[in-house]
Amino acid sequence: DQLVAEIEDIGAAKIGYLPTEYLSEILRYCEQHQQASYWNPHLSCDAIHRISRNATLLAIARKYLGAEPRLWVTQLRWTFSCAGGRNKNDRLRHKDSTEYNLHDFHYDIHDFKSLTIFIYLTDVSMDSGPHFFIRGTHKTKTLREIKNLWISDDVAAQSYGDKIQPVLGEKGTIFAEDTSCYH
Repeated sequence: DQLVAEIEDIGAAKIGYLPTEYLSEILRYCEQHQQASYWNPHLSCDAIHRISRNATLLAIARKYLGAEPRLWVTQLRWTFSCAGGRNKNDRLRHKDSTEYNLHDFHYDIHDFKSLTIFIYLTDVSMDSGPHFFIRGTHKTKTLREIKNLWISDDVAAQSYGDKIQPVLGEKGTIFAEDTSCYH
């Protein structure tokens, strides 16, 4: 109940940590496939399949949504910090110019209400490109916000200031977010 109340209030909540054996299995899967993005890996990675069916995560989603949750998609995506120069992982970056900039703030429109579960596969600090969200922007949107699905970091800083919150954590950190928040 406390986690769901936090999601309802600010738009996100840390849930806990992924068991080490799950984390190891997912990292082995990534090492074998060498991709930056995987669509529906729950179909080919047993650990991700088990996570997508986890009773605790489903209970949180059920309570937050007020309905039986439906799995829409699973995605495993490696993202990289904008800081610094080129690194060995640059070859994995998306080259498709039709994709929006993952480093700009945006919000998702999956349904009337949705919940996304995130799991960090590496330690994430301010220096390693953490996920950010803007607290409370999932509740209501002004006409201007509805019109602006994406906003730059500068606009976000001017408009939302101290509502911008990083999600930091050790590898295995699990958090839930209503991605209709700017993130």
